[in-house]
Amino acid sequence: MLIPNINKDVTKAIYQGKYVAFLANYDISKILGNNYERFDLSQSETAKTINILENKLSKQVDNNEIKILPEYLIQFFGYINENNEKIVWSNFFCSSFYNNSSVNYLEELISVDDGGNCYFNVKVNLEKEEIFDLIINGEA
Repeated sequence: MLIPNINKDVTKAIYQGKYVAFLANYDISKILGNNYERFDLSQSETAKTINILENKLSKQVDNNEIKILPEYLIQFFGYINENNEKIVWSNFFCSSFYNNSSVNYLEELISVDDGGNCYFNVKVNLEKEEIFDLIINGEA
């Protein structure tokens, strides 16, 4: 499992190395709409999310489609679905993007058009331990 033991609180998120779990007060209605209740991910829920991603993601995609998880920076956003299940919307992007960007991934949702396998997102159902709605960006 890839959870570093470094925790840093920022105004909208909990930072853990290459992973950042945004708090429930961060607005992602542009992504999910307004029909969902948000929740703050605990450290154990973040670890569980990463474990599910490590186990399930490689089985769902061709190895050439995405890189290995440690090569990405990841933003996590928790919400409760219509079945009262905890879902984690997981936003992945290459660290090379962050190194060349003025956007702080610890404080702002990273959203890009195109970019290929350097950018993708997927939802994780913590109750069912499943992933779904995988979207890999296209090439321009």
